[in-house]
Parts: sequence; C-alpha cells; structure tokens
Amino acid sequence: MYIAFEGIEGSGKSVQIRNAENFLKNSNISFVKTREPGSTEIGVEIRKILLNGSFSHMSYLTENFLYLADRAEHFDKIIKKNIDKVEVILSDRSFYSHMVYQGYGRGIELALLESLNKVVTGDILPDYVFLFDCSVETGLLRALEREESKTVDEARFEKEVRAFHERIREGYLRFAESLKNWIIIDTEKGLKEVENETIFHLKKILKK
Repeated sequence: MYIAFEGIEGSGKSVQIRNAENFLKNSNISFVKTREPGSTEIGVEIRKILLNGSFSHMSYLTENFLYLADRAEHFDKIIKKNIDKVEVILSDRSFYSHMVYQGYGRGIELALLESLNKVVTGDILPDYVFLFDCSVETGLLRALEREESKTVDEARFEKEVRAFHERIREGYLRFAESLKNWIIIDTEKGLKEVENETIFHLKKILKK
C-alpha cells in the first residue's frame, strides 16, 4: 500500500509521518519511509537547489522539471522497487504536491502536469492520501519558526507571498473533496489529538 502525507508548509505532516513510522515499527508491518524531493542520491542534490532560499529567481519551468527529475529517480530507485516487497510505502509528499504547488500555485496547466507525471509514474498513484490541513497563517508561523533553527536557508517556499500559499491550500482541499481516498486531518488541534486521529485512520486502512 502506497500512502502519501500531504499539506501546506508548516502543516505538521512531517511530525505525523514520524509517528506513523513508529506505529508501523511497533506493529511489525514492513514498510519503506521516503520523501519527495530528496530520497535518492541525485534527489538529495536536486532538493538542495529546490529549497535554497537564495534561488527566489528560479524559473517556474525550471522548478517544474527539477521536481519531475527528482520523481523519476524516486520512482525508479524506491517506489517501483518496493511496491511489491513491503506492506506499506509511506511517503512525505507525492505527485499531488507537484499538481498543487506547480498547478494551483504557479499556474501551470493541470492537464500538462498530469501528462508529464504519467510519463514518470505510469499508473502508480498513492492508494491513500492524508491531508494535514491548517490555516495558512498557522502553517507559515510554524514553518518560519522551524527554519530559524536551521543553519542552511531552505525557506524558498516559505518566502512566497501569502496568496501563493492560499492557492496551495485551496488546491489540496479541492483534491480532497473530489477524491474518495483522501483523509483530511485538522492540525489546528493539539499534537496528541492529531497523532491519535492519524493512527486511527492508519489502523482502519491496514485493518489493524
């Protein structure tokens, strides 16, 4: 089963994916935890470019094709090799981040993005998507606080105007409303409550 965790900047998904990882370990469920971008040797270098806060001038098309390049490596080296070997592939972001950030955020045609991604992913899409949702105001506050503790500037997206982040959230919510395999979790709640809800849905999906 291929499960993706999605959300705007500062949504809390990375905290919850660690909780999900612990749950899978404790339940003796075989899994691979991965992320986009940056889960392969080449992907690590692509991630450095994509998140570099000093590259605010990057062309939207450059950004788009860098994400596709990372995904091509990710699917070749991780997803396709593990999809039939483990019970769960747990991914921090997926194809849907691309659709939302480059489509709703940057304004690139969704049909074009879907076509380009199909070349890379084939028919493999997440079986379930957990959308960790919060207001843009809450998310950006959390994200900027997180970036302050880093020694490397990885805040290229956090530095975008608020309207960009509002479009991202809108895109996510549209997908969640139209697709039955999406689960929305409100992360304005307390951390423990969010964790409990996440694990509840994981157990339900995995019938544990």
